[in-house]
Amino acid sequence: MKRLASPGASPAKKIKLYHDLFEDSQQRSPKDILDSGLEDDSGYISCKCFMTWRPTTKHRAILETIGSAPRFRFDVEFSGACVEFFPEIELKAQDELLLALKSAQLEGNNKQSRLCTIPLKLVYEEGVIIKFLKRQGPCRLTSAIGALMLVQEDARRHEDTWFLPPQDPLNSMVLKEMPSVNVTSPLHCDASETLPPSSSTTIPLDNDGANNPPDIPVHEAQEPKLPKKHRKKFMKQRRALMCASAHAKHTTIVPAPDSRSKPVITPSSIPQVATSAIQPQSISHQDVSLATATSAACSTEQTTHVVSARTAAGLLTATGRYHRLADLNDPSPPSLFNIIGVVVQVSHCRTRTEEWCCNVQLVDPSNTEVENLTDAGGFRVNCFSRKYAEWLPYPDLGEILIMRDLKISNYNGTMGIGYHGRLQWAIFSTSTGKIRYGVLGNAPESEGLQEGFGYTFSPFFKPEEAEIRYCLRMADWWSEVEKCRKNNVQVYQVCGTSDAISHSRPRRQHRLISEAGPHVPPQGYFDCTVEVLHGYLNENGVYSLYVTDYTANAGVYPIEASWCPPGLSDYVLQIQVWDGAVDMARGMFAGEYYSIENARMMMSRAGYVEGKVVEKKIQKLDVKEDGNVDSHFKALLERKKAWKEVHSSEDRPDSFEYKMIGEAAENIHFHCVVEVLRVIYDGNGTSCIYVTDYSSRNELVLGKAQSTWGAGLDGFILRIALFNNQAEMAKTIQIGAFYDIKKLRLKQSPTTRQFQGQLGGIERLIFLLNPKNSPDEKLTALKQRKEKWKKSSKAVDADASIIINPSVKSEPNQNDAKQPVRRGKTIAELRTDEKCPNKTRIFARVVDFRPWKLSDAVIIHCTNCRKDLPPLQKACFNCDDTDHEYVQFMFQMYFLLEDTSGDQIYVSVHDGSSIFDGLIRGDVSENPTAYWTLSKRLAILLGKLLELHSGPIPKDGIEFPLPNTAMLPLIIDTWDADGKHAYCLAGCDEMKNE
Repeated sequence: MKRLASPGASPAKKIKLYHDLFEDSQQRSPKDILDSGLEDDSGYISCKCFMTWRPTTKHRAILETIGSAPRFRFDVEFSGACVEFFPEIELKAQDELLLALKSAQLEGNNKQSRLCTIPLKLVYEEGVIIKFLKRQGPCRLTSAIGALMLVQEDARRHEDTWFLPPQDPLNSMVLKEMPSVNVTSPLHCDASETLPPSSSTTIPLDNDGANNPPDIPVHEAQEPKLPKKHRKKFMKQRRALMCASAHAKHTTIVPAPDSRSKPVITPSSIPQVATSAIQPQSISHQDVSLATATSAACSTEQTTHVVSARTAAGLLTATGRYHRLADLNDPSPPSLFNIIGVVVQVSHCRTRTEEWCCNVQLVDPSNTEVENLTDAGGFRVNCFSRKYAEWLPYPDLGEILIMRDLKISNYNGTMGIGYHGRLQWAIFSTSTGKIRYGVLGNAPESEGLQEGFGYTFSPFFKPEEAEIRYCLRMADWWSEVEKCRKNNVQVYQVCGTSDAISHSRPRRQHRLISEAGPHVPPQGYFDCTVEVLHGYLNENGVYSLYVTDYTANAGVYPIEASWCPPGLSDYVLQIQVWDGAVDMARGMFAGEYYSIENARMMMSRAGYVEGKVVEKKIQKLDVKEDGNVDSHFKALLERKKAWKEVHSSEDRPDSFEYKMIGEAAENIHFHCVVEVLRVIYDGNGTSCIYVTDYSSRNELVLGKAQSTWGAGLDGFILRIALFNNQAEMAKTIQIGAFYDIKKLRLKQSPTTRQFQGQLGGIERLIFLLNPKNSPDEKLTALKQRKEKWKKSSKAVDADASIIINPSVKSEPNQNDAKQPVRRGKTIAELRTDEKCPNKTRIFARVVDFRPWKLSDAVIIHCTNCRKDLPPLQKACFNCDDTDHEYVQFMFQMYFLLEDTSGDQIYVSVHDGSSIFDGLIRGDVSENPTAYWTLSKRLAILLGKLLELHSGPIPKDGIEFPLPNTAMLPLIIDTWDADGKHAYCLAGCDEMKNE
């Protein structure tokens, strides 16, 4: 006779639930889907994530099939109802998963990425079912069979969804596999095992149901659809209730405390053990010890079952999230991140390339191995400051260091980089319990970027209460770790909470442009009311919008354009509009007023502040309807009226006057005639030129700090920053030539008090003058002032250092007489030596090098066909190298050498030369760290030539300065090339110790 089923038992057919969806027989190929379509959306694709983009309003990834060959790569995009579940379904590189075709839509992929092998794109808008087999990064749900993530459209929450068969009330939620409790102990057991007599007894968690949340009843009748705002709130509450219910049904084994040991604190995510045998400590999110340690008196016979503190690190505050140090080894780390850690190693400030640098190593509970506390490793951070060594942190060992706005670098291992103009820090002293920064000396507390004319930046971060409380907990944890290291015993850390401690965030506020900034809480976000002045669509799909609220921000990008009145240049904010807001921005015209919500102020690569808008939270305002209702709009109209009264008689372009730089007034446009002394072109930042008209003023650049090209011109040099189309003019401007510059404006730095010229706009404003054929009176007057300057005492012994013979001959180095006489051949003897191949030592200096730009010193070589690729080609098309499998980066340069006799010779410097030993092979034009290490290595050879080559290539017949370089012992290899001798720089004796 068959046994009757229990009343609460489920039918046998419901046991499999969703597993039928991922049976082997249901697996499909992307190629078959592309050929036959998605008429039947059953089945799944077995794949791994090849590349992914960070989620915004959608989440895009490129997936690659796994298993038998051939492998296909295709596009997938999640949006719509999937947005709510991006934290659960976010893909990262190398994730392995089973992607169900349920709810997928097939779209044509006309703009197929080169990385995709077939033009297939799957779009999920209503929901998605994913079974993860393997996930990259710490603290991401995974198990032996994967974690099932089910996204459902919340409007159908009371229906029998087509995603899965009907389930019990609990499983009608989002299905998640609960992460296992991370236990660090010499003893491992589960609920079915019996502990040995020598171990502590196990006590199951009390689950009498009194503290369990009630089950959600399922109603057959469908409720009215809630508004979108309430639906989002309901979904968050429902997911939280689901998580709590699952925890309540989970039984965890913990040891009973021994009378000789301290009580064990489990993470707050695990329900507290309701038993009198354990004396639990009070745990709260506002005040909790980060970690505690067992006493040094604990005997080796006693074993304690504890939870690792790896999940205790990390903090969420009003000013941003502080990441755990262990999470930074994730394959897809954040672009910018903040950290707090204990200093275990710090280097002295040093400089070799006119930029100060120091290195610190930090630890926190997430990257501290409790089994090996003697290991002094940690997360390394390199910090840089261009001008002031006092702007770098120099903490004592054991102090807590707060660091913000760092970037990840994978050069020589994963490490953090704190760049100049971004890194902010503060030191928490464990001895005094206060924040400190060190001694400033003559360094300012803050200074404007871009030579003092950009965003006013300070590296000294002022922490809030949340950061200070976290530092106190970190100090307590480190104190216990240090005690255990001294006693040389094995210690198991116990964390107070597994979740990052949360603090209430400040609400986003309406701010004026003058009040907003990248570091203004919350994280630079703000609302604003503005008037549109101009806008255009960029080639990359981003819309540049120029707005004003008639308040000035000293850090904004200076605008010089025909659509911008001269007096409004400092009041204009450039906003980059992305994603879904682009279509709305294209319908915003000049003269219209808008209320923009959730804008964000950010710092551009050029060192200025700019806005960013992603969401469609933009509303048009009407002067008649909203002028007296919206207080912010009313205030804007009043400011505009006041501004017009001051600028009622605006200058017309044809009314600008020619003036000398020494006589021009601040913020007033004028024309001038100048001589160019130096040119710096920066395609990714701000290009600039250094000019003079030989009229002086106290607010101009001092020539003493500008090497030989500015010697004797103290107070005569004006730096002109070039923006917009004027920046491209830097490619053609010739050093030593005379130019007529239109509509120039002087602006004073709020920190250095020096003047800088600003020139922008799309019209041509820089015109070359011919000194022989031009009868211009302004040019004649400039030449007269130059002759007068030459005769002055300041010009003695200086004029020759500014303009030298255009032939590439360097002046004799005064230090040569002081150098000891060394044995070696001259260049003339090297040429006459018939021995080949041969290795020879000569003493010479580098007087020029090619390519002109150091960033072009790397070539790309195909190891398959053994050919060098063109400069703009990243892979070999002839070899169909879509995976960049045959790509090899190699150094290749040419040096022009000169000895003491004045003889010169060109030598090649190939990738095998010892001067490149240990350098990373990569695209130095896209890797700032690789470029920095290369320039640092070559600084001893090239010296000031690196500074000269930062500008454009001088044209033939134009005189330019040629700095002196050091005389060095160089090793030259000679070999035969088509019957002629070829020479290569094999090494330098002075660089062997580098």
